Amino acid sequence: MQDNKLKKIVEDLKNPRPFIRNKAIESLMGITEDSVIPVLFKMVAHETDFVKVQFCRFLGKIKGDKAIPPLIIFLVEKSDSVAYEAATSLEKIESERKSNALILLLRRKVSHFSKVFAIKALGQDNVSRAIPHLTDLLYSEEEDIKELTIEALRQIADPAAIRPLLRLLGEDNDHIVYLAILTLGEIGEARIGENIFSFLSHKNEKVRRAAVWALVKLNYRRAAAKFISMLKNDSSEIVREEIAKRL
Repeated sequence: MQDNKLKKIVEDLKNPRPFIRNKAIESLMGITEDSVIPVLFKMVAHETDFVKVQFCRFLGKIKGDKAIPPLIIFLVEKSDSVAYEAATSLEKIESERKSNALILLLRRKVSHFSKVFAIKALGQDNVSRAIPHLTDLLYSEEEDIKELTIEALRQIADPAAIRPLLRLLGEDNDHIVYLAILTLGEIGEARIGENIFSFLSHKNEKVRRAAVWALVKLNYRRAAAKFISMLKNDSSEIVREEIAKRL
């Protein structure tokens, strides 16, 4: 497609008349050649949020590797609407290049929204090579980043995440400990049961319940006698119910 036609589409996207803007959107979405992406990106890079959003939607329709660089750039935009639309379009693309770009984002100082998206996407896409970069985030001071990272590691389910997750068992935050135990129960091996066993005596009933579930999942047989004792003596009904279900 000729550059002048692309330029007209971009100009019409800025037109105050809704009819002309809508026709421009139709024309943009009717383009099927990914070769226009670099040219269009240069045209829209400094345009209004509305134009950038439409371009992101176009990239989500085109998909493919050529759509990834501009979407990553718009993902870290200060504009929430542009960043959101870039994320929505990126979700439609499955590509090693996309995963590499998201891993790179984890190593950069980017917006909270961009980091959250990268963590979620890498987990959902089961990108095991992201584990070293994700585990670095387990030391984040932001609790939601820690929680999302644990969930991503659970989804990827690679044994390489076990040791970093074990370190979280020393956290003061009971909720993080709870999530770590559940994830270890799902992706760990029987031998790590000894690291979880002591949490059967934890003050927090949710943590005790998670420890019961994880030890059963890990087939840690040394916990059987403790389970029987807890079934009789544990003060929490939810813990006793969990043991009764697992025995």
